[in-house]
Amino acid sequence: LWITHWYPNEQWAKTITTKSLQALEELWQQGDFRESLNHRLAFREFGTSIGVQVNDQANEAWKNRVNEIHNLWLPHLYKRDKDISPVMFCTSLRPGVVSRHYLQ
Repeated sequence: LWITHWYPNEQWAKTITTKSLQALEELWQQGDFRESLNHRLAFREFGTSIGVQVNDQANEAWKNRVNEIHNLWLPHLYKRDKDISPVMFCTSLRPGVVSRHYLQ
């Protein structure tokens, strides 16, 4: 979702965005984001949260979900993948710095 937001008018980006958002919604509804932390990766979830925050096609429901993801992982940032998870967390807190709109 992050990469596609750079090319909002290109057909390939529209297709990937639509399919990605559908897949994410399915994963959310199936409970993948409620699994035990032993079966989840903070890095992956922060990447997801960055994508839905910068991509204009993501729906409002994801704003609350992003907050849930942040709140869940905050106490666990340094337990696994401690070299990259905190960086991704910070980026997810301020995704505008990796947005195509940042320098406009």
